[in-house]
Amino acid sequence: MHYKHQLAPQKSTSKISVTEAAAIMGVTPQFLRMGLRHGKFPFGTAVKFKRWSYYINAERFFSYLAGRDMDSQDQAVSL
Repeated sequence: MHYKHQLAPQKSTSKISVTEAAAIMGVTPQFLRMGLRHGKFPFGTAVKFKRWSYYINAERFFSYLAGRDMDSQDQAVSL
C-alpha cells in the first residue's frame, strides 16, 4: 500500500514568551510556568527534556484573557 501524506496548510501562529505573558496577566513568570507545567492554562504547554521548555500561543492567550471559551463552555480552568 502507498500512503500519501498531506500536510495541513501551515498557519502562521505567533507565540508569546512566558515573561511577556506573565507581565500582561499580572503574575510572576514562575507562577505561569508552574501553571503551564500542570496543564492549568488552555493557551500553552510545557515540555521537559533536560530542561523545561514553554510554548504560549498568542492568539489563544489573548482569547483566554478576553474570557472567550477555548474548547467548550463547560470546561473551566481551576487553579
